[in-house]
Amino acid sequence: MSDLYRRRLEARVKAVNRAHAEANRLCALFRAHFTDLVGKKILTVDGNFMARVKQAMPELPHTDGLMVYRYRSEYSLTFVVKTNEMIEGEHSCLYYEASFDVGNLDGQNLKEIDQRPCEYRTDFTAEEIADLRADYQQKQKIADAAKSALYPFGEHDR
Repeated sequence: MSDLYRRRLEARVKAVNRAHAEANRLCALFRAHFTDLVGKKILTVDGNFMARVKQAMPELPHTDGLMVYRYRSEYSLTFVVKTNEMIEGEHSCLYYEASFDVGNLDGQNLKEIDQRPCEYRTDFTAEEIADLRADYQQKQKIADAAKSALYPFGEHDR
């Protein structure tokens, strides 16, 4: 693995782990906050939070390398965590986004709180991902050879 490839992968892993950790934290916090608002109007006609809801909401982080924003949807109350990590020794960075659903909307009303767990993995390592990519490439070569052997029939008959 080249040095640049290694540094890019390390930056990507840091961005993913940080976004996942923040999404896990905020998901629990926001679900707890919005639980009391189920069945109530939380959005204005133009899709923004009502003033009383916005004032009581936990603050959305917006720091160097980390930003959280609401994904606009008429059906779900979803937030996105966006991180970026500088590539060591370079003048560029890598970005990653992780989203989490707080609940479902019915127009401007919060219909229900999402019950699916917010359990993003936060312990990836660059070595693990490099090994998984190498394994994938080996298996992809085997799959490509098997697909070539099917010629001229391919996978399906249409």
